Amino acid sequence: MTELHFAPAHELVRRIKARAALLPHQQWLVWNSEREAMRYQWAAFFEDWDILLCPAAASAAWPHDQAGERHDRTITVNGQQQPTTDQLFWAGFSNVVYLPSTVAPAGLTAEGLPLGLQAVAAEGEDRTAIEFCKLTAEEIAGFQPPPGYD
Repeated sequence: MTELHFAPAHELVRRIKARAALLPHQQWLVWNSEREAMRYQWAAFFEDWDILLCPAAASAAWPHDQAGERHDRTITVNGQQQPTTDQLFWAGFSNVVYLPSTVAPAGLTAEGLPLGLQAVAAEGEDRTAIEFCKLTAEEIAGFQPPPGYD
């Protein structure tokens, strides 16, 4: 079996940024058309639903680390090192199609680290997402700082 080798996270991020900076306008138009199609699909979804709930990030909070560049930082997920930038998926999927979202506290892990939920609303319904998170936070005791951050 052939072993797969991936570039370090910072190399992948640099390649993506370089490609984006040099992207021909014609290709941008193709991708923007895909975004517009997704916006119509989300608009149809929100005809029946007020809020889409999803995680705020792919894992619970992790210890602060300001060393080096963000795309070089890693955290341990299920015993393996993963780029911290992988945590951005949930924020990115709604933002790419201009959907407002708000994050609310959703409790603590067994280790006392914060968990969050993300409320995504229909385009233009920013206040709906904010109000939902306000009401949710009131029901689950709101924000609680992790140990050592009081």
